[in-house]
Amino acid sequence: MAGCSPRFHVPRSLTPLPPRPLLPLPQEVLRLYKRSLALIRSKPRPTQADFRLFIRHAFRHPALSPRDVSAVEHALRTGTRKVELLENAGVKRVGVSGPMREWWEGEKWRPAPSSLSTTTTTTTTTTTEESKEPGKKARADDNDDNDEPRAVASGQRPTGAP
Repeated sequence: MAGCSPRFHVPRSLTPLPPRPLLPLPQEVLRLYKRSLALIRSKPRPTQADFRLFIRHAFRHPALSPRDVSAVEHALRTGTRKVELLENAGVKRVGVSGPMREWWEGEKWRPAPSSLSTTTTTTTTTTTEESKEPGKKARADDNDDNDEPRAVASGQRPTGAP
């Protein structure tokens, strides 16, 4: 077939496909999350940060597999009851524990899932008895017995550094 041009499939429309509708269970989870975010806006301004942290923690702990339908349904039932209690106009504050705050500090500085590279800085500290000032005792981390480098997460100072 000389002279025939090859046929290429060209889409008739370059508009993207409409988003796939969510299944009923994820839809309910999203609806409850939106309801809890609206709840935050109804609370006094100074306590909104605590409500936001409380709700974020409640939605992420315990971490559930989307395939574990019974666990997700149970979490939805208990979460709905919690939100109903928190929506009460008499609730002005919510208690946020220390572990919740520590979790959030670790969570907000965690790199995005798309960046797979991790940055680790290693430092080696070796000291000799001659280099120490006279009259000072050796610290536990100044022992020459352990010559392994210390791994330090980026943004932190190594132990023994000024």
